[in-house]
Amino acid sequence: MVELLPVALIFLLSGAVQGFTGFGGGLVSMALLPLLWSVKASVAVVGIFSLALTSGLAWTWREHIDRKEVLPIASTAILGVPLGVWSLHRLNETLVIGVLGAVLVAHATWSLWGRAPREEPSVSRKWGPLAGFLGGVLSGAFNTSGPPVIVYGAERGWVKDRFRATLQAYFLLTTVLSTVGYVSTGIITTESLKLNAMLLPALVLGAWAGQHGSKFVNPEAFRKLVLWALLGMGLFYTARFVAA
Repeated sequence: MVELLPVALIFLLSGAVQGFTGFGGGLVSMALLPLLWSVKASVAVVGIFSLALTSGLAWTWREHIDRKEVLPIASTAILGVPLGVWSLHRLNETLVIGVLGAVLVAHATWSLWGRAPREEPSVSRKWGPLAGFLGGVLSGAFNTSGPPVIVYGAERGWVKDRFRATLQAYFLLTTVLSTVGYVSTGIITTESLKLNAMLLPALVLGAWAGQHGSKFVNPEAFRKLVLWALLGMGLFYTARFVAA
């Protein structure tokens, strides 16, 4: 059990981020777990937790889901997820880590210095299938479908509850498809499910702390702190890939 302590702390942190912001827990988990586990082992455990979290959040915010906005991104996610799962099996682990690093750097950089969400769309829905496909690939490979769709949603003018709810509807689809892929290809196993059971208390405690901590911590300062940490991890993984 001692060797699980660092992993439990990671899920405590990712749960806190998810509870505080409503999303981002998966990115935090996948940024840190490959330091201790293989990418496959990481996505197996994170995938089950993501499925549970996105199901609950999508149901909670279901009234705010913009179905017209979900359709373009969902239509191509069903093609992207299998490609991501295939990449996880076929590509060299070092290359997969390098791609993960690039994704973390791109997401953190855009979130820190990109344009703020606006009320009016600045791009048309024709870009939705591309964002949905890329998100699907990232979901299948890393269980982190957020970055392309978050950028697309911000440029489409999704704000507040509509933003969170529409994202969760998309995340639910990609997470379900990814989970099916992981089970069918042997990534999720009885042993990985046992780890989920052992680590669940840490995730729940973190989510509870995040929800209640939002009353006492500046949300913007916390968001930037998480993004800077993701940027640092992304640069670390990218440098490790270059040096390999």
